[in-house]
Amino acid sequence: VPAPDKCYRVYAVGDGSIKDLDLLLRGPKGTSMVADITHDSWPVLPPREPVCFSEPGLYVLEVSVYRGGGRYALQVWGR
Repeated sequence: VPAPDKCYRVYAVGDGSIKDLDLLLRGPKGTSMVADITHDSWPVLPPREPVCFSEPGLYVLEVSVYRGGGRYALQVWGR
């Protein structure tokens, strides 16, 4: 559950065998808020600026390997 009025970015990177790593953030009602639309192994979510939360609740980050396979690392940065 993110802190109200806080802003975040998600950074991920896949190992050399992952060709397309995707991120999707869903809001408290299960609707898609923001997604990675690139075809690479190092998505940044949102791509241009942080996402800020004003609605309380449970947010879900979905990580999927669309092409390839292997390990990945993920970090969430807040401000």
